[in-house]
Parts: sequence; structure tokens; C-alpha cells
Amino acid sequence: MQPATILSDAVLCACALAALGLARPRRLAMAGFALMALAAAAGCLRYGPLPQLQPLHQGLSFITGTLGLPLVLLGYLAPPPRVAAMVIGALLLLSAAAWMQPGARLVVALATLLGWATLLVRDRGDRRVAAAIALGIAASLAAGIFAPQGRHPDIDVMHYALALAQLAFGAALYLRYKSSLSPLPTQARPGETCTHDASTAPP
Repeated sequence: MQPATILSDAVLCACALAALGLARPRRLAMAGFALMALAAAAGCLRYGPLPQLQPLHQGLSFITGTLGLPLVLLGYLAPPPRVAAMVIGALLLLSAAAWMQPGARLVVALATLLGWATLLVRDRGDRRVAAAIALGIAASLAAGIFAPQGRHPDIDVMHYALALAQLAFGAALYLRYKSSLSPLPTQARPGETCTHDASTAPP
């Protein structure tokens, strides 16, 4: 039993569920957060009372690494449905290739970093996005994705960095959705006068 890793997995699972709630109704992002929550929950059991769940945890962690974060990025970018379908298809092919050839995981990691860079350039004024990107990169480095084969990952560091990145992305998704619901100012139709509520009139 590894109490430190159980705790970091529990924090990761809780943050993933919180981010999932914040991400509504971005379904792609919700799916990505759900995958992360499942993998983290399996990790709590694997490093705790059920070590025999190691294969399940490894499988879910693999799916999360190749699909989870890319789905969150895709949900934030909100491309047209046809483009989203093409990207998801490409991710599935890359995931299958990465399952058979571990070196292909580097391609998925680089594609994810490219997505982060795209967000950083497009929404560079949003500090939440910048924080999420920085934490996501820290989680990737802690996981040893770009390290030589055989390097032992810093699991707990990766979990905490990824947990904070999820919260930052969830907050950014929530605020972006909330801003899209803000009412636009109404304009008077031809021949009509625009009326204002007395409570909103200037003093």
C-alpha cells in the first residue's frame, strides 16, 4: 500500500469530477475529465486495498494519456462537428498505434503540446488557460513522456500538477460558457423607441 500515491490519486479524481461539473455542456471536455476521474479512482484502489487492479489502472491511464487531455483541449477549442470528428478519429488511430508501439505515444504527447500552444497563442490574455497549459506541461514532464526509456515517473508530482491543470481548464470552460450566455443589448425596431427600466437608468 502506498498512502502518498493513494492521496494524490484521490485529489486527482476529486479535481477531475469538479472540472467535469464545470465543463458542462462541453461534452468532449466532459468525456476527457471523466476518463481522468476513472483512471484516478482505479489508481486509488490499485495502490490501496486492491493491487490486483493494476492491469485495469494501466489501461485506463493509457487511454487517459492518449485521449483524455486531447479531448479536453478539443472541447475548449470547440471546432465544427466535422473537424472534431476527424480529430477524434485521428486520436483513436494514434491510440491504437501507441498501444502496439509505445514510441507512438510521443506523437500523441507532441500533438497535445501543439494544442496547448494553439490555446496559448489564441487566448494568451486568459491567465487560467496559461496556468493550465503550464501545469499540463509539468505533468507531462513528471510522467517522463519525453525522458529516456526506463525513467521512473514522478507519479505524485504528475498527479498534483494534472489535478491543478484540470481545475484551471474547468474554470476556463465554465467562464467561457457563462460569458456566451450574457444577454446582448437590445435595439429598438424601426418606428419604436427603446425603453429602459427605471432601476437601470442613470441617476
